[in-house]
Amino acid sequence: MGIRAKVIVFVVGVVIILFTILGTTFLRLQQRVYDEEIQNRGRSLLAALSVPLAPALANMEIEILDRCVTQVTEGGTAEPLDIQSITILDYEGHVLAHTDPDEFGKSYREDPFIKRAMNSADFMFDKGLTDGHSWMKVSLPVVSGKRWGTLVAVLRMDKIQQRIAESRNYLIVSTLLCGSLAGACMFIILSRLVAKPIIELAEATMKIREGHLDARVKTRPRQKDEIDHLGQAFNEMADELQDYTRTLEQKVVARTRELQKLNEELLEAKDRVEELAITDGLTGLFNHRHLIDTLNFEIRRQERLAHPLCFLMIDVDHFKQYNDTHGHPSGDVVLRIIARLFKETLRSIDFVARYGGEEFAVLLLETEKDAGIKVAEKLRNIIEQYPFPLAKSQPGGRITISVGVASCPDDASDMESLTKKADMALYRAKQGGRNRVEAW
Repeated sequence: MGIRAKVIVFVVGVVIILFTILGTTFLRLQQRVYDEEIQNRGRSLLAALSVPLAPALANMEIEILDRCVTQVTEGGTAEPLDIQSITILDYEGHVLAHTDPDEFGKSYREDPFIKRAMNSADFMFDKGLTDGHSWMKVSLPVVSGKRWGTLVAVLRMDKIQQRIAESRNYLIVSTLLCGSLAGACMFIILSRLVAKPIIELAEATMKIREGHLDARVKTRPRQKDEIDHLGQAFNEMADELQDYTRTLEQKVVARTRELQKLNEELLEAKDRVEELAITDGLTGLFNHRHLIDTLNFEIRRQERLAHPLCFLMIDVDHFKQYNDTHGHPSGDVVLRIIARLFKETLRSIDFVARYGGEEFAVLLLETEKDAGIKVAEKLRNIIEQYPFPLAKSQPGGRITISVGVASCPDDASDMESLTKKADMALYRAKQGGRNRVEAW
């Protein structure tokens, strides 16, 4: 193949690649615009539906829900959106209304998109392809004071894909025509103006392709023409580029190592800060603030799942007397020992925190009240039997604890009531002689 044919092929190829890149970019932008348009329309549709559906969902009025789904899918909105189905789910993922009546009562909790939609507080979407048909799923929570359910719509995308396919065919034809025109122009230019100089330069540059990476164009110093200047400039730029690349690679390696080290230090610092924010500095247990956050969360979870939990308020008996007799450093040692004994005795799923001063709190998950009382007795007995330093000076010759027990939902259904009743039970334990467990 001659030089002119090669250059023509090269130019045509460049034009085709350029048009392909531009066309691909255009098609992606077009796809994005269509997707965003469908998303916005789906969001608007679901937002408009969520307002009238909230009271019906709250009151479980299935006929109204079915009527709304039927009106939307058979009304004027279905044509521009090309709706495939609309689903109304309750907060547990069960179908309350559906375009297909046979879907009523089914559970969609195992569907990955439904799982994410039910845990999301905002609009969500997903795209996919099934049996050669393109679709988009959109979802929106139904909220009116509290979340009553989730709306899910499946929109067909076949028409949009057809438009994009038509645009793709148009771009292919345009690319072939432009490439052919460019090749014809280059053939005329090369034939009349630059065929011979390009052939000489091509023969010189072929040696670079057949050599090593440090190969250079052979120049002719006596012949000071444009081709010779081009060869010299090419060699100089290649030398500079090779040196620059080698230096840059070395700098990149050094900077990468520095960056990795800094990232490791930042991650370690972040972990330390997060741990300090929720940890009591003396005992290593969780602090009061984290206890309150966790207790609020677990009570809300109990309301949804109906799993019992038990809350223990614990106070070290006559601890002020111990501090006054032996000093606060000795008292700190006792608190640290008690914290360690609690952590070693309780389960990994249980939550133990320092409530403040000599008071501790234990949250027993998945635990009925009777079981919680047994755990409290176990903790009390372990503390009573442990040989604490200088414990002989205490009343009874040992260090003991008093425990108040309250459970949720048997005794209380909110955090304030639960802690108050556990604290009142603790007060009764101390009034009853200390070193004992009292339940609300």
